[in-house]
Amino acid sequence: MKFSTTLLSILPAALTFAAPSGLERRQSSGSSSLSYDPRYDVGGTSLNDVSCSTGDFGLITEGFTNFQSLPTFPLIGGTPTIAGFNSPQCGACYQVTYTSATGASNSITMIGIDASPGGFNVGQRAMDQLTGNRAVELGRVDVTWTQVSRESCGLTPRK
Repeated sequence: MKFSTTLLSILPAALTFAAPSGLERRQSSGSSSLSYDPRYDVGGTSLNDVSCSTGDFGLITEGFTNFQSLPTFPLIGGTPTIAGFNSPQCGACYQVTYTSATGASNSITMIGIDASPGGFNVGQRAMDQLTGNRAVELGRVDVTWTQVSRESCGLTPRK
């Protein structure tokens, strides 16, 4: 009896560890933070430098070579939905919305090309577009996001 009681008491914890992480769950919308990294503004950067390079879900596999070859460049970056190399979420398209302290909202539509477990991470140009040229001043902002069709980013649907 003591064994079964002990087993039942640790079972929920074991199931929690077995459940997929937030990065691996297929979430289609939510709230997150967004920050910037100027490296996503360098158009000549090879896609070999990001999580979504090669493999079945890689962007090089789709014929893209560098950041500027992507249809939404410079609206690209890391997303919390991409767990790492060859994630099925590589090349997913997101509408990301920022609402300022005054209540004004602005959105960008971007392609996820890299893992970013702490929230969305885009180039300064993309964050400036989203925040009215305040990327450097704000550093990190709260956003809402929705995954939209790949066609919304100029990409073909996956088969």
